[in-house]
Amino acid sequence: MRPLYCIFIFSLAVLLPRSPLTADIVPTGSVSILAEPSLTVPLTLLAREYSRQRGVPVTLSFASGPEHIEQIGEGAEANVFITAKPAWIRTLQQQGQIDVYSRTPVARNHMALIAPPEGRIGKLSGGNLASLLPVNSEGFQFAVGDPQYMSEGTFAFQAMNEMKLTMDVGPHISVFPSAGELIAAMLYHGAYGMIYATDAALNPSLVRIAEWPDSPSSPIVYQAVVIVGQNMDEGRAFVAWLGSDASRSIFSRYGFEPVSIGTTENPI
Repeated sequence: MRPLYCIFIFSLAVLLPRSPLTADIVPTGSVSILAEPSLTVPLTLLAREYSRQRGVPVTLSFASGPEHIEQIGEGAEANVFITAKPAWIRTLQQQGQIDVYSRTPVARNHMALIAPPEGRIGKLSGGNLASLLPVNSEGFQFAVGDPQYMSEGTFAFQAMNEMKLTMDVGPHISVFPSAGELIAAMLYHGAYGMIYATDAALNPSLVRIAEWPDSPSSPIVYQAVVIVGQNMDEGRAFVAWLGSDASRSIFSRYGFEPVSIGTTENPI
């Protein structure tokens, strides 16, 4: 079953002065962005601001990486693809669908170990994070995203391994194909789990037990790439604008961390 996706369109009829940051790239039409659902809130605001500043209509589509890759392969009109999972970018690169020199890090995230509202949390014993979870309780469930559809799921399994949780929670794992179903399992069905820290921040009734401070060699970095096509300048202008102070401020407002151009990508 494929997760549903959402499309938003922003436009402004009046062309406003261009930002000095992208003065050498002149957008002449609309720009279409394909991105992960975890970026819905900041990218919606960024698209609105970009349209306001530049007078360029922006279309946003939020769906799983495989669904967007399929759409691009079928010739969908899209200019930019943004994901935290390098494997999906490599797939597009192998298909010749992206400008490999356009690859740009735009924001950083990390994982959070979550308890449901009013969930029971134990005492930390011997540095073992599993001691905080009621893994021996009847009905204990540990929810994660499906790595096939969600980068959040890929990094959840990586975090569980590095936090030495896999052996304890492994028998209790339930995998969900979308963020909506994943978070609903925690909010309404008492599941514990592992999600992006930014998703946890958007759901304050969830309890953050611990966070995975990823190492410099394996950060969770969202990267934007320009899709090969007739309107690549519009894509390049938008990607360049994502590095502006205004863009970074919006990302930071919703818990995403700044990232430098030279940041090493996570290999998974």
